[in-house]
Order: sequence, then structure tokens, then C-alpha cells
Amino acid sequence: PPYEVVPATRPIIVLGPSLRGYEVTDLMHKALYNYLKKRFAGKINIYKTHADIGLSKRSSKSNPNEKERFNLVKSGGQRVTAEVQREVERIYELTKSLNLVVIDSEAINHPSQLTDCSLAPVVVYIKMPPDILQKLIKLRGRNRKNMGVQVVGTQKLTQCNDEMFDLILDEAIFEDACAHLGEFLDQYWRDLHP
Repeated sequence: PPYEVVPATRPIIVLGPSLRGYEVTDLMHKALYNYLKKRFAGKINIYKTHADIGLSKRSSKSNPNEKERFNLVKSGGQRVTAEVQREVERIYELTKSLNLVVIDSEAINHPSQLTDCSLAPVVVYIKMPPDILQKLIKLRGRNRKNMGVQVVGTQKLTQCNDEMFDLILDEAIFEDACAHLGEFLDQYWRDLHP
């Protein structure tokens, strides 16, 4: 029967509350990753990549070989870069340890980028209303000129169906959101190591 070659563990990718590369979102991701490093010390890898790993699509073949399993061809037939292939292969290798692998990628900003991704990541969404994001940007006092772009990014994420995410962090207090993610990943860890 046909089967899909998937990573030993599904890597985790965090999206939101807006676009990566902007201060408020990047600070939230950094704080979340620091929390996870402490809570899961010795059990987690945070892997930073600049490649758009969403370009690696699942193979449609029933028994893909090593090269075909990454199916690194865009829908238009264009070959995906060697960088994407290297990054995807590196992430596959990291998952073999059965540790948690968190992908830190500025190239992924929307769950649609991960549709049919060969890595089959666990998608975690930091949900925040656009008006709260605006307040945080104003509090930071910098990069206000890019506020419109960030608000649009937040709006696009809030319009997504909840089914596009494996976990939604919508707590008003950041520590509560961290605890929610920690509990979710504790259960995932127990499922991986029965």
C-alpha cells in the first residue's frame, strides 16, 4: 500500500502573531524559544533556517526513493534550490534523535505555505487581535512605519480556519501561552516516548 515518508518526529513551527522579521513578532518567538529551551532542556533543538522549507512538497509516489521523498519541484516544474533541499534533509536528520525540533524560520508566515510540506510540521499559532498588536508596536516605539504591513499579516492569520493549526495560543498573558504550549509538547513528548 502507498505510504508517505515522514520525519521520525514532526518538527514544530510557530507562526504569528504577525510577520517574521519585525520586532514584536520576533521578540515573542525568541521568548517562546527561550522558555522551551529551559522546559525541555536536553530534549529539544531550535533550528534556525532562512530557507522556505514549505517548498518541499510530499511525494505523490507510493515508494519514493531518498531524492524523491523531498519532491523538491515547485508546482510549475521549477526546481527548488539546493539550500531548501539541504535544510529539509538536515531537519529530517535532527528528527531521528526523537527530540523535539522547533524550526525557526523567517520565511514562513502563513499556514498555507506549509500545505503538503514534506516535513509535516506541527503548526503552532500565536493568535493576537490586530488592535493589541498595534498597541505593542507603539509601546516598542520603533518601526511604526511598518505597522500597516504587520497589521495586515495579523489579519490574514486571524482569517485562517482553526483547522490549519495544530495548536492556537490565544492567552492574554504570555506566561499562560508558554504553559499551554509546554503542556501540549509534554503530551507530544510522552506520545513519542511511551
